[in-house]
Parts: sequence; structure tokens; C-alpha cells
Amino acid sequence: FLDYDVDIVRVRMWKAKAYAVSTEFMNRFIEKHGSVVCRELLGYDLTKKEDMVVIEEQNLFRTFCPKMVESAAQILDEMISDGLC
Repeated sequence: FLDYDVDIVRVRMWKAKAYAVSTEFMNRFIEKHGSVVCRELLGYDLTKKEDMVVIEEQNLFRTFCPKMVESAAQILDEMISDGLC
């Protein structure tokens, strides 16, 4: 039973750490970009056909979205450097 209790404590600690790290990431991304919601970042709704036409015409999946991925990677790199991950 002792091993089981120790495992429960470890899982709870890892879960708490994961929530803290993900919350910090979200806060940093929102601070930098104002949102983590694609619709708000792009300015277009992916569920609307007319917006998808504009997204495709402006090639946003190849121009805008990679910038958001790069920014996310930079934030994670900063967090790792700060010892948060």
C-alpha cells in the first residue's frame, strides 16, 4: 500500500506541475498575442465557409500560422531557460 500512496502523490505533483507550466505558457502567449483562439488570432472563423475562402486566398495557413508556431516555440524556449519546464 505504501508504494501505491507514493505513486498517487507523485502523480498529483506531476499533474500540478503540468497545470502550472501550461498556465504559464498560455499567459505568456496571450500577453504576446492577445489570445490563444485561432479565430481571434486570424481574425477569421475556421468554421465559416466564407472565412475559409479568405484564409485560403490570403494563404494564412502558410504565412500567419507558422509565425504563431514559431512564437510558441520561442515562449517554450524562454520557459526552459527560466527553469520552468
